[in-house]
This record gives sequence, structure tokens and C-alpha cells, in this order.
Amino acid sequence: MTAAAITVEAGVEYEAGTSGDIHLGRPEALIASGIIDAAKVPGAPGMPKSSITFIDGVPQPRGTKPKHDERWMQATMIGRQLRVSKGISDAERTRREQQRAQELEDLARTAPKKDIGREEAAKQLRGASAIFNVGDSVLANGYPAMVCEGYGLCAVKAEDGEFVASDGVRIEYRWGYTCRYRSGEEFFFAAHQVTAPKDEHRPGHLRLVAGAKPAPRPVLALRSQA
Repeated sequence: MTAAAITVEAGVEYEAGTSGDIHLGRPEALIASGIIDAAKVPGAPGMPKSSITFIDGVPQPRGTKPKHDERWMQATMIGRQLRVSKGISDAERTRREQQRAQELEDLARTAPKKDIGREEAAKQLRGASAIFNVGDSVLANGYPAMVCEGYGLCAVKAEDGEFVASDGVRIEYRWGYTCRYRSGEEFFFAAHQVTAPKDEHRPGHLRLVAGAKPAPRPVLALRSQA
């Protein structure tokens, strides 16, 4: 069912459940809104006093369990209020179930959670952004290699790096992978330089370029190490 009932007519609450429509209110209010005929209200002449099920408007014997489709309706007295439940088609039921599942998923995603801490948050962000895992066969700068260290942030030498390390070398931080060539050599590669083998149709990382800063030479990116 949806999160809350809404009033669509004076004195009548309506809820679009996953298995059908539910109307609740005083009998006279439901009759006035056209939801049920006065002759079909429990307690009316010829009708049971508490509850009655209909198929195509025809009362069904007690104990029967007809399918809850668009032909089905049930009227039940709850104290002084009348609840009228009406079935829906299989297609509409599927649509509502999918909508409700999406609502629950959205709620779970946006609901406040206990603080997991900076390190765990960073780990989860890296995991969500990673495309390749340790042990994957890849192309590193176009050559066969294997990922030996997962997606992460690494300090690399750069002629025009934004930062200066303690030894005076200019550096910048890049997201990427450490990969091992078949020769045994290991290098850090910017994420966009690591791609799947040509016979694997897998997505890759985009290369983001901002401003007028020239792109790094491939050989420098290839040989840059933390």
C-alpha cells in the first residue's frame, strides 16, 4: 500500500493499495460518492450485516474465494464505518507493486544512517567508482596488463603539478589503478588510461579535461609513480 491514505471526497478516505483500491468512510458518504449502491451496503435488506463479497455486482456465497481482479468488490462494516475494497487488473497490480518497490528503495537510500566514518565513506566511494578489480586483465595505455592495486587516489609526478612535495618535486593527485605488465613492471595509470580488452564490451572511465591546461604526455603518465 502507499504510505498514507488521501481524502478524495468529503468524508471518504481512499488508498491505492498494491492489491486494490480501498475506500473508508460512513456508509452515506460512500453512497453519495458513487462508490457503492445503497442496496449493496451490509445490513441493507437481503444483505449480510457485517461483510459481503461481489463479483460483477453479484453477491457471492460465504466461504468462496474468487480472484481479486477488477470484477471483485468487498464491503465490510467496521464499527460505524464502511470499508469498500475493489480489485484491480493484473497489469495495474504489477504497476503498483513496481511503484511501491521503487518507493521503498528510494526511502531506504535517502533515510538517515549511522555515521560510518571518513575512512569507510571514502572506501565505499572508491568501490562505487571502480570499474576494474584487482586481478582483472586490462589494457594499460593500450598494452596487456593486470590490475594489482585497486582504484584509488595516488600522488604522481607532473611538470606543472599543483603541489610541491617535501623533496621539491612537483606533483598532482590522480584517480587510477596500479597495473603490472607481463614483464613484471608495475606502474600507476590514470583511470582513463586503463581499459578492458577489446573483446570485452565493458565501460571505461571518462577523461575529464578542464580549462586550458595541456594534456599530460602519455609517456609521462606511463612512467609516473607515487
